[in-house]
Amino acid sequence: MNVLTLNLWGVPGTRARRARFAAARAALSESVAAGAVDVVLLQELWMAPDRGLFDGCGLGHEADADRIWSRPQNWLTAPFGIAHDSGLKILSRYPVTEVRRRLYSLRGRIDRLFKDAEVSARKSALAARLETPHLGPVWVVDTHLIANHPDEPYVARRASQLRELAAFLAELPAGEPIVFGGDLNVGPDVGTGTASPGYVPELWDELFPRLFAGYREAEEIATAVTFRGGGPYNPCPADESLDHIFVGPGLLAREGRIVLSEAAVDLGAGERGPISDHYGVLVQVARA
Repeated sequence: MNVLTLNLWGVPGTRARRARFAAARAALSESVAAGAVDVVLLQELWMAPDRGLFDGCGLGHEADADRIWSRPQNWLTAPFGIAHDSGLKILSRYPVTEVRRRLYSLRGRIDRLFKDAEVSARKSALAARLETPHLGPVWVVDTHLIANHPDEPYVARRASQLRELAAFLAELPAGEPIVFGGDLNVGPDVGTGTASPGYVPELWDELFPRLFAGYREAEEIATAVTFRGGGPYNPCPADESLDHIFVGPGLLAREGRIVLSEAAVDLGAGERGPISDHYGVLVQVARA
């Protein structure tokens, strides 16, 4: 089972957003048709008009627990095209037999509502139970944790969300294997010589191994760059490893690689860039 995670950078007003989404859909459709991708974990598919854009990529099943129209503020913001919820969606080649979601209890600071939008974004974990032909039933969990901002790193709140994610995984049926991934907004030092804001030792070196003991990621991408600093989308000079796929006991993650990193989209002004400010992470999941 080949699993891909991709943060689409779907914030309104971001550079060449529509062109990037079209290129992302085309790339995913090509990979699916070639049999290279079986499950896709999407993040930042924020806006209501965008939610169906990737349904035609050739994967016949999906998990979507967003309840955009249950939020009163979205009825007010809909005319402006910014009605949103968690931004999470799972696409699957295999039937989805159950869907669960955990809304994280701590999000952003209310006084930063119009500064970083971490309050309005309902950061969550989305779980789908897939019936696969080779692995049997597998739970696949997609998440997007609160981001680090230059003037507000949100370390304590990201720690809280990690704890809630671990508790959510523990509530899934015992004995059924788990794959979880997405944009964790935390990861290892990528060793470029420039400090990575996403590398927080108290989270990555101390808390994460305690909470997710027994989970492993593919060795090939354990310290890979998934967010390129200083590129056409972000002036931050630091490269970071923020996007991950982990597998639980009974499973192996292998042949991990970074994908969708090439400058494939015309951004205007003679400049080209990747389809997102994050790269995709692709791994093969097999039985241990």
